[in-house]
Amino acid sequence: MFIVAKQYVSDVETASKELDVLAHIEATTGFLLNAQREMLANPSMPVLKNGSFIVTRESMLSLEGQVERFVQMHQEGRSALGWSYREAFKRVMNTDLCS
Repeated sequence: MFIVAKQYVSDVETASKELDVLAHIEATTGFLLNAQREMLANPSMPVLKNGSFIVTRESMLSLEGQVERFVQMHQEGRSALGWSYREAFKRVMNTDLCS
């Protein structure tokens, strides 16, 4: 029983870390979209006491790093995740959402 519980806790920990990164990705994406809107609407308006272009560029780089981290974590913890989750992840990552 202890071994099963230990594995379960490990699986939950893996999923928790991924969800934590996803929460950061969602927040960064929202901020990035707002900074881009401001940049297009009023380029001279500062965002976080910096130019909107600089903030947008830095937010995009941050988002890129977070997505990279998420994919790496996902690859490392794939064995802890169920088949249906893995299939849903593949479907989302392989779908071209822009078309």
